[in-house]
Amino acid sequence: MDDAATTHLHELARADDRPGHVDAERIPHGVDTLVDQLGVPALVVGRCLDCLASNALARALSPNFAPGRNLLRQLFLDPAERQLHVDWDDATAGVVGGLRQVAAAEADPRLDAIVDELRSQSERFGTLWDRADVGYRPAGTSHMHHPQVGELHLMRNRFLIPDSGGLHLQIYHAMPGTDSAPKLAALKLGG
Repeated sequence: MDDAATTHLHELARADDRPGHVDAERIPHGVDTLVDQLGVPALVVGRCLDCLASNALARALSPNFAPGRNLLRQLFLDPAERQLHVDWDDATAGVVGGLRQVAAAEADPRLDAIVDELRSQSERFGTLWDRADVGYRPAGTSHMHHPQVGELHLMRNRFLIPDSGGLHLQIYHAMPGTDSAPKLAALKLGG
């Protein structure tokens, strides 16, 4: 077992002692301003994979990267997200593994409700949840097909936001000199 799976196993063993999560998620002061100033698609994501903040370039990459949207629901239930993510199988596996990791750490009725909803509405989610893989998809490349600019290969990074209760910053960027760099720049300029 890797480190994430070992930690998950230990958390399951103490499941009755898990702290409950009831607080509303709040973006630390100034983080939303930082996100707006970044020149790459960037969004702040909560424990239940709610988009809490995003910049215009993130929303241009996907309308589902908008505050108030639940990225998990969108990924599994919105056909447009399936079309956007050429690597949808890998993306869905990684997000469910990460969700399982979060679910083991704290009792959260809202998270449980999302899991139940998706298990009933998405065969793929149910299969992945039952597989019980643990851990987020590591940083790497996301392969997307954007309806306006075409094929994109974007680097994907996830950064934990200190003192935020588990929020993280997700960014996408194109490597200089690649075909994706001018396409992302065109998206930034409005397609």
